[in-house]
Amino acid sequence: MYIEANNEYIDIYNKADLKEEELIFLFERYKSSKRGFGLGLSIVKELCKILNIKLETFVDNGFVHFRVKV
Repeated sequence: MYIEANNEYIDIYNKADLKEEELIFLFERYKSSKRGFGLGLSIVKELCKILNIKLETFVDNGFVHFRVKV
């Protein structure tokens, strides 16, 4: 995992074997995790919605790329 930041965005890259079409399940509770409970990303998504923070997700060269607009 690595993080890049500038004045507009925080970009978080996490190594994962994930296909673009699997992104729809990434934020669903209990479905997205091979380890743990699969709650973390669903909580992040809800917090972003409540705080009106834009969160984008991409698959990029073997990484899941999360972009948060600051």
